[in-house]
Amino acid sequence: MNHGHPSQQNFYSSSSTINKRKHRDLSSDSSDLSDADSELQREAWAFVEQQQSASVLRAAANVSPTVTQTALSSPNLWENADNYVADSDDEAESVGSNNESESIDVEFPDMYGVWTEGHETDFTSFLRFPTSKQVSPKLWKKQREKWFADTEAVLPLLIIAVACLETVDIASSCCAAPNCSLVPSFKCYTCAVTVPSLSHFCSTHASGHWWDNHCHRVQDRLDRSPAPLTTPSGRTRSKKIRCCEAARGTGRRVLLHSLTGHEPAQLVTCPNHANGHEMCVVLLRDYGFFQSRVHNTDHAFSFQLVSLGLKLRSLGVAFQVSAEAFFGTDHKDARDAGLYQPYMDAVCQLAVIKHHTHHGTVTPELAEELGIGQTVCPACIGGDEPSGPAAFTMDGFESANKKSTERGGGGSHGSFEFTSVYFKEPAVQDVVAEAKAAKQTSRPKLGCDAQHKAGGVGGLKSVGKDIDMIIHVDCAAHSLVHRVYDVKGGERLVYADDVINWGKETFKSRGFVLGYDVACKELSHLDFYGLLQSIISTILFILFIPAMHVYAHGKDCLSLFSPRFLMGLGLTMDGEGHERVNSWLSRIIGLTQRETFENRRMDIVLFLEFYNWSKIRRLVSWTQEKLLATFAGLAEVKATLGHQWWKVEQAQYDVVVTAMTTLRQQLVERQNKDVPSTKEDLRLQIDQLARSILSMDKHLSRAPGTKMSKRLNGALNSTFLELYKKLDELNAMEPGNPPLTFAQVKAGLTPAAVESSQSDVDSFVRLYFRYCEDLFHHQNYLKNMVGFYERREMEHWRVVKEKVGVCDSRSKEAFMGLRRRRMEVEREHSRLAKEALNIFDADGEYASLYFEKHLGEIRTAFQSKDSVLSRQNFRSDK
Repeated sequence: MNHGHPSQQNFYSSSSTINKRKHRDLSSDSSDLSDADSELQREAWAFVEQQQSASVLRAAANVSPTVTQTALSSPNLWENADNYVADSDDEAESVGSNNESESIDVEFPDMYGVWTEGHETDFTSFLRFPTSKQVSPKLWKKQREKWFADTEAVLPLLIIAVACLETVDIASSCCAAPNCSLVPSFKCYTCAVTVPSLSHFCSTHASGHWWDNHCHRVQDRLDRSPAPLTTPSGRTRSKKIRCCEAARGTGRRVLLHSLTGHEPAQLVTCPNHANGHEMCVVLLRDYGFFQSRVHNTDHAFSFQLVSLGLKLRSLGVAFQVSAEAFFGTDHKDARDAGLYQPYMDAVCQLAVIKHHTHHGTVTPELAEELGIGQTVCPACIGGDEPSGPAAFTMDGFESANKKSTERGGGGSHGSFEFTSVYFKEPAVQDVVAEAKAAKQTSRPKLGCDAQHKAGGVGGLKSVGKDIDMIIHVDCAAHSLVHRVYDVKGGERLVYADDVINWGKETFKSRGFVLGYDVACKELSHLDFYGLLQSIISTILFILFIPAMHVYAHGKDCLSLFSPRFLMGLGLTMDGEGHERVNSWLSRIIGLTQRETFENRRMDIVLFLEFYNWSKIRRLVSWTQEKLLATFAGLAEVKATLGHQWWKVEQAQYDVVVTAMTTLRQQLVERQNKDVPSTKEDLRLQIDQLARSILSMDKHLSRAPGTKMSKRLNGALNSTFLELYKKLDELNAMEPGNPPLTFAQVKAGLTPAAVESSQSDVDSFVRLYFRYCEDLFHHQNYLKNMVGFYERREMEHWRVVKEKVGVCDSRSKEAFMGLRRRRMEVEREHSRLAKEALNIFDADGEYASLYFEKHLGEIRTAFQSKDSVLSRQNFRSDK
């Protein structure tokens, strides 16, 4: 994938051109274009190069830009040179003349090639920048080569421009202050990029400008600041910020920092506000600066700087990196300057504040009544009457550990309360630990013939770690994180027990689907300790193993827990969303291993909050993409069946699910139930090693990165050596038989087909219902989004309005403004979800691809805890 491809308009935008070229190979050379098209393109590019060369020459000669009448007189060039961008409105004004009959109207495109007026023609749309899917590699190479050539040509001029911007380049002949004709000698670098015409001052007015504006960088040619203002008695004046009108005298010296500079000031506090709270409010509300500490602060940072630092931290940038970017100089870094810790404290304060303002819990009363707030999946949680089952997955992430203080990790100095909305502690009993304490000798079966580290019974922490890992619980369809556990002592099954208990209590009326790497072990664990019956007698409960992990299990687990075989999950829900979360977390998790407890949790929550709402931004569009893919699959099924489509209409969902469950149970019954012999045990070990090899090979095919690839290749080589040793040992037991090879072992890992009387038509009927399950789930997601935001507006934001109504007028207006902003965003999500539901209209273009009664049958199956979907994980003898 070429990430650098431009992504503006389509290369061929007219419908006629698309129809003529829709079967053309996208990787073909641009020379495949017609002669007329090629000539037109060369002519347009020649004009663009001519204009760019003229612009460079004009800039070098410092001549005002003009467009000659000769160039304008070529209608083909102006009509088709769509990639040409006008420099400014001044150039457009210079085109026209005072004579109205001689003036020429020209429409200039913006920087993305979208016309601001009029409409496009086939010729103008032809020269649009191509998308990454439609541009050929050779054409893209030519465009990039041209970019490098243009950059190299203009580089000497840009160097001069940057040098002028970074130094006191005084273009004005007089001071920018009103009624001052003195020659300027100072430049305000802050105003140079906002108000260039008011950025040069004489020595007298430079001091006044610096005094009137906080943290403006005003310097002369020798990088000296202007002389400070003085009192009539000759004493240097200092800026004072007072907590109220009663504050008098000399205050504490504080250094104010912004993105463009810094300056000292005095914080003057009256006796009534000695606790510093009022000064924090005044400094932030009236001046826009965050104090690093409430009491005795030495530094304060502008709101823009702290907001940018928080954004960078949410994206995984280390505090050390952003602090160095903001405060590092040629002489000192941020730590030596004493700014690293104050800056980090200010960002942490803003992180807590932003979390409350984002969720509307802006007062303690609101936080107590509504909770602190958490970004959850609106499509899975739903509103007052949510539709469909609640499907979640859970997975451990070992890289999210915390080093002990002996190994350089941080300690614990407190906690940020808002992190508790994600981080949970198990609320159920650890039945394994209790049985171990009671010296109970019997243990549950593993659940399959494979050995897995997850779900162990260990309880000791790893050496040198306070936290071994985290376990995160995500919605199975959209991968939004809802719960996180700090794991001490290994990934024990008590965490899965707690997730199931949470699902049973929270989604009692909907059914609960859980994906877990060792779902087979969890099911045996629940059955052995008597927990399973209370679950299946309360809700519809389905366990599955994520699609990529299930191949590391035995054939029985593949039959009973694979999302590709289980009915009810559709084809979209593969359960591997938690791996995508792990991939995102890996960007920042290394920074948290040596942090304090509170900072580590805050960083993880910041990242998860950003990850969640970034997924929500395109939740509707993602659902639409999946729906279109599902309808495409249904269209293929209908086209394949042809005149036998009537059999689909007569099929019943319950019958199909029952037949599929019976088929999977037959596969399990083929497994040998006796105690394996030495030879059989050796073969099981070979199968397990082969599964590990296939799993690692699949990871390597996904380009995991240099460091991970090195580890996987090393593990792959050692696993192959172990496998070949086992193969030699097994083959030595049967010298008369043909030797067993790795290829044969690999082929044997896939379950063999069961003899069945079902026809090929029946297999397409099953595929049809899998697609219908996808339709059912995605329709519910859209309905749940609408219901979630409607309930949130009627309940959550209504309470916010009532509670802030008792605040003072200034606070009320500010809080209501924040509320209005969030409601507008949520209303837009709800509107998009409502529009997307139109795809299910009875008279829509896709209505003929499925039968509404089948969606109703699937809905009925999920509404009953005793439906045919309820016992898919059990063997036939259960």
